[in-house]
Amino acid sequence: MKFTKKGCDYVINQLPEDGYVVFMCSAGGRASEIYYALQDMCGYKQMDRLYYIDAHVNYESGKCTIK
Repeated sequence: MKFTKKGCDYVINQLPEDGYVVFMCSAGGRASEIYYALQDMCGYKQMDRLYYIDAHVNYESGKCTIK
């Protein structure tokens, strides 16, 4: 995954220190990849703050719909 090529510390330092983080992409694949990379490869300790959307997200016509 291109996002984690810079290493776990780089990725984790990009996350906000508090609140929730929701990863999303157009089909859910890349969002789940970063979620599970943080869990499995990086051993991120605050997984209860992270979520991902596993759905088809459509941005056509300036509207966002999730199927």
